[in-house]
Amino acid sequence: MGFCSICFESLKRPTCCIPCGHVFCSACIRRWESQANRQRSFSFGYPQSFTCPQCRCDIYQTQNIRFDDTETDEAEEEYSDPWDQPDDYSNIVHSLSNIWSQSQIRHMCVRWKESLFAHTWIRKTWDFMKFCGNSSINFISDFQQVQGGPERKLSWLKDKGKEKYEQVKSRIINHHRIATLRTQWSNLHDDKKFGITLAAFIILVLILADAQNADGFLQAVVFPIINAVISIGYEILSCLTFCMVRPIVCSARCLLEVGLSFLEMFFTVVKAPVEIMIILILLPRYVLLGLFSFTTNVLFALMKTVLPLFVLVYFLSPDVQRRCHEMFAHLQNNLQNGNARNGHAPNDQPQQQN
Repeated sequence: MGFCSICFESLKRPTCCIPCGHVFCSACIRRWESQANRQRSFSFGYPQSFTCPQCRCDIYQTQNIRFDDTETDEAEEEYSDPWDQPDDYSNIVHSLSNIWSQSQIRHMCVRWKESLFAHTWIRKTWDFMKFCGNSSINFISDFQQVQGGPERKLSWLKDKGKEKYEQVKSRIINHHRIATLRTQWSNLHDDKKFGITLAAFIILVLILADAQNADGFLQAVVFPIINAVISIGYEILSCLTFCMVRPIVCSARCLLEVGLSFLEMFFTVVKAPVEIMIILILLPRYVLLGLFSFTTNVLFALMKTVLPLFVLVYFLSPDVQRRCHEMFAHLQNNLQNGNARNGHAPNDQPQQQN
């Protein structure tokens, strides 16, 4: 058994999480589940699943694993390297499968596959290649599982050949063109019939004899050629797909960038005159405010410096006081004389006329 990634000990009563397939101790996963439930008990819309401790995938069900019908619940497994166990390899495979199933690259590949298979000839070619590959793989795997010596394998090949022969024969008999083929075969000469039959039998025997040899023509030449053709077709298809898709993607990005650049240029061209007009409109206001502020500061500075000095000199110097009184008296006399002249001017004009 492998190790539990929660307690880092040998698996006890291994339990598999569904759907990710990771295996833990039964007690460990139950404790993990109860802890997760306690953490979520105060949230609304309580979910019915919890996450896997290893891959954080949502777990909807757990299944106990029994490797032996006689083992008990309290049985403990011996220590072993977890990386040498098939269960851990299956965990890695399940993890990689989950990552691949949720990746964006897989979704893109699926979409492109659907778009390519929309073409009939591509779909038919793929189905034929897939059928040939699966048939070859199944035939080789079945042949390798045959127990016994060469005679037993040769007997299996003969039985397989008979089975395939019956299948092909039934398909030929049920084919709609069988009547035409029978007519053409009946029109042939007996010598030609015998020669064709003998050649076909010899070829079949050679193929059956060669198939059981690991260094034979089929396994050493034909199957590698088929795999090479399949690989070449896949690489060509991938290259064509990339060459068709990449320019489209690049063109779309270039068009998007050009469109965004034109929009930015348009907004910049429209914004610049507006900003200039706003600056020109507000410039006189800023100038007047600046002049007013400067004049105000100068007047306040003069008042703060000259007025205190004048008051101080006025109170300390008698000559200044006397001159100030004379200036005030002179101003008063000027005002009185001005008022007197303004009052007598209308009376003087009639006397001058007389």
